[in-house]
Amino acid sequence: MSTKSRHPAMEKGCTRVQIEAFERIATGDDRGHAPATLAALERRGLITLHETLLPGEFAVRVKIPVVPLPVHYAWCAWCADQPDPN
Repeated sequence: MSTKSRHPAMEKGCTRVQIEAFERIATGDDRGHAPATLAALERRGLITLHETLLPGEFAVRVKIPVVPLPVHYAWCAWCADQPDPN
């Protein structure tokens, strides 16, 4: 079925693993992604890595992957165009 909008990660030529990681990040699952996958998504402009400081006895800096709003909007539009699986 043809839809009006296009999946942002598919447009950028991402692999299946990268598309799955992008979708997990877009839905709030920002842990457990391979550094190479995150780097590829960042190079393609699909995510940005925001550095934050975790509080505690020993401060730890971590990078959190975030989907920029325009990309997230395009992905949401693509999702809305998909047929209902039920």
